[in-house]
Amino acid sequence: MYSFVDKNIFNSPMPVIMASYIGPGLAPNHDAPWEEEKLPLNTDELVAEIMGQPMRRAGRFIKMVCCGALACLKKVPPDYLKEKKIGIFLSTGLGNGDEILPFITQVFKHEGGFPSPNQFANSVSNAAAFFLARLCEVKGVVLTISEEELSFESALWLAQSYLENGEIDLALVGGCDVFTPTIEECRERMNLTPNNSRLLPIGESSSWLLLGRDKEEKIGDILAVQFDAELVRPKEFSISENI
Repeated sequence: MYSFVDKNIFNSPMPVIMASYIGPGLAPNHDAPWEEEKLPLNTDELVAEIMGQPMRRAGRFIKMVCCGALACLKKVPPDYLKEKKIGIFLSTGLGNGDEILPFITQVFKHEGGFPSPNQFANSVSNAAAFFLARLCEVKGVVLTISEEELSFESALWLAQSYLENGEIDLALVGGCDVFTPTIEECRERMNLTPNNSRLLPIGESSSWLLLGRDKEEKIGDILAVQFDAELVRPKEFSISENI
């Protein structure tokens, strides 16, 4: 077994103002039951619950990003957000596959066909973060970070830098990946095989933290970002883990 551990300790604790998540069951901040073979579930009810109206010209990834982030912001009193400069740091390991894959197929598989204008616009890497910034009326830094399995940790580092330098008052940091068309394709994209991993259930999620410098309003602290990478043979995993 090979083990590598690296830790980045922040100069000072990073206060967490609020947190929120949406899992495969598409129930904000609730662990709703879900089954892998029935995914993906329809997002229309989730969008209606969070936004009160449909999201037109947006794919699944963009809807999940926006609903997850807004579910976090809605837990904060509106007066707290007024006149504060907010930065958006969206992290994703797999990206906006539900828009990019049809776009690429239309262009290349059909010898230069004409894709949908919406698919073309939404295939841009920062499209989801742009949708979110427009909904939240954020005019500050808006970034999408993709570093495979270290995407969220990288987003935290960037958010810390902007907060410490006083460039923003609050950082909305989130991670989102969505279910791809089939389980086999999803495992292939993540390079999950019986030889290198357990056959974990494949789902999707949009999870967000609102970070700031306000120690009185915080619900917790982030003290460090730690990477633990261990390569272990699948047979050595305990069956009792049931993860």
